[in-house]
Amino acid sequence: MASFDLAQFIQAPSLGQIDSCRKDNLLAIIAHFKVSVPKQSLKALLVKTLVDLGVLVMPETTESNMQAIGVSARVAREKLPMQS
Repeated sequence: MASFDLAQFIQAPSLGQIDSCRKDNLLAIIAHFKVSVPKQSLKALLVKTLVDLGVLVMPETTESNMQAIGVSARVAREKLPMQS
């Protein structure tokens, strides 16, 4: 498994990179973008927040599309909270 490079992620963010991140890598992304994400559902909430900020673009969320871009089926199916 390739090591995570925060600077590379910032230059070209992708869902595939987030899907392969370890917890410490996710926390580094959260710190960089100064977002607040509860520890439960860390990966799913981070993806949603980065989509909301316009850092990532979420494709049509069919399971096959998510797997094609490297997001596991578990993350693809995880419920994301609605914004108020």
